[in-house]
Amino acid sequence: MTARTVLRGLLPRFDDAAFEALANRGLLRRARKDLESLPIALADESDARVVVRVGDQHIQFDERGPAQACCDCPAPGVCQHILTATLWLQAQDLADAGASELPPGGGDPTAALRSQLLEMTSDDFIRYVGKSNYRWAWQYVQDLDLGTDVTLGGSLHLQIRLARPRVTFRYMGGGIDALMADLALPGIEKYRVAAVIAFQHLQGRFVAPLPAPRSATVADAANASRGSVLESVIALLGESVELGLSHLSVAVQSRFFGAAVNAQGAGLYRLARQLRRIADHVEQLIGHTASADEQVLFDEMTLAAGLATSTCGALRHGTATPALLGVARSRYEAAGEWEVWGLGALPWRSGSGFLGLTVLFWSPGDSAFVSCTLARPDTLGGFHPLLAYRAPGPWNGLASPAQATGRRLRLSGAHLNAAGRLSSSERTSAEVRTHADATWVQALAPVTDWSALTARYVAEGASLLDETDPLRDWVALAPHSAGPPHFDAHRQVVCWPLVDARSNVLVAEIPFSPLAGAAMDALERIGGAGLPPEGVVIARLRRTGSDVIAEPVSLIDPANLANPVNALYFSESATTPAPEQPLPPPANRSCTGAAARPAGISPLAACPGRTGIG
Repeated sequence: MTARTVLRGLLPRFDDAAFEALANRGLLRRARKDLESLPIALADESDARVVVRVGDQHIQFDERGPAQACCDCPAPGVCQHILTATLWLQAQDLADAGASELPPGGGDPTAALRSQLLEMTSDDFIRYVGKSNYRWAWQYVQDLDLGTDVTLGGSLHLQIRLARPRVTFRYMGGGIDALMADLALPGIEKYRVAAVIAFQHLQGRFVAPLPAPRSATVADAANASRGSVLESVIALLGESVELGLSHLSVAVQSRFFGAAVNAQGAGLYRLARQLRRIADHVEQLIGHTASADEQVLFDEMTLAAGLATSTCGALRHGTATPALLGVARSRYEAAGEWEVWGLGALPWRSGSGFLGLTVLFWSPGDSAFVSCTLARPDTLGGFHPLLAYRAPGPWNGLASPAQATGRRLRLSGAHLNAAGRLSSSERTSAEVRTHADATWVQALAPVTDWSALTARYVAEGASLLDETDPLRDWVALAPHSAGPPHFDAHRQVVCWPLVDARSNVLVAEIPFSPLAGAAMDALERIGGAGLPPEGVVIARLRRTGSDVIAEPVSLIDPANLANPVNALYFSESATTPAPEQPLPPPANRSCTGAAARPAGISPLAACPGRTGIG
């Protein structure tokens, strides 16, 4: 088969998105102009190559297609001359009624492409990237959740989308070299192999791994060290329960801190984090702080025991995965150009003494929530989450997180980690746009049936050893109506009943805290004015025993295109603290007068003796 014949089968599969992935949108635009203004002709054609002359430049194609074409201009990679020549060849071939090799009528244009990818073997992969990169690619696929981290699509050509890093490969034919990525990645060859292996796994064809060429002595020593740490942790947990959680001492707390250090050194990162949580909670119990709870501590110790026991078994059978071992620190992968929608922000304070602001976004391309978090220790002056909402950042081109609320952002140079968190790196730039109409709200897939929502949420969180995924807890709610908010004096929370069309009630709650003043005032106003027509509540779900509650963060009014998202915690009427005013430490609160009321909370909302708001 000649190179021209292969090209006639490849080029009809290219659309604008494929051309942009091949180069970028700007080069494609300039290439279309060159197509109209420059002289273009076929300079040479043989069985092995096709040469096209574009102005003074010569572009050579072989059977691998445009992704591997060469131009004699000094520009590296795919230049606008290659794009111009590709567009010209595509037009020439499509003008010939018999040139296209796509199946006519209702045939599947991707069937032949699927067969090509399924025919690739481990020998092909090794020849392409070598044994070490093949091992890397195979292990990379094993660490993915193929149900959520890999997506297949495409109509004219195949698309294989990976979640980590966030990259889409397009395949029109021409071999593994012809897989085009929409993101420039170092070591792109091994990612191409990983994409094909993931595709084959999803199609039911599993590629065998190569044995790892490492010293058995080193591996056995590492596993023996981990085994020793795990056994000591299991023993420590048993001794603590036998002693009684009410009688734990500073010595026991020190042992848990030491066990966390040993687990970190042995590469048991997830267990180390869990042990640090236990040590912190033991410290709270010893100090009799309000947030200490023996039942919570017992749950944390149960989880640690299950994690340690499961890891022991996995190490014995050689099946320990990153989900069990954890990672030393989160890695941010390049995500390229990306559109996200701002949905408000949530200020918070952690039990370990950090202040933070989590800015929430919706990714329409992924149909998923993502976030960007700004956090500092509470001992560091000059940072307050309520002030950070209107402070510059987190990206170039964005005046503040407040400017992102209710708007579309086109991110360039974005970086994303496995948990769905965007980096606040200055290398990222944002272009702010407004929504053209109200239809964007429906793209959030708002939930209207509470019974189906709570059943799904409880089922998804059924596994004890599931990794925590905070963004999974966020949801868009479209209530049929809402009752008046009221203050629960016993639990120190504002409760807001949301009612669906079947009269099921989902309670939305905002805990009383120095950061919640604006949100409580906003619910007071909503209680008097009512929900806007077709209003949507963005909330975080949380389980309490067998019940599910929602913590609202923003309210969307689709009819208000100028400012569609009301960030509840940052109402314009809220009183923001001065930078020098630190937040008081978290504690149980009582209504003892104006001095006990945090800034921004109205007297009606702050008084536990009041049974309703507004």
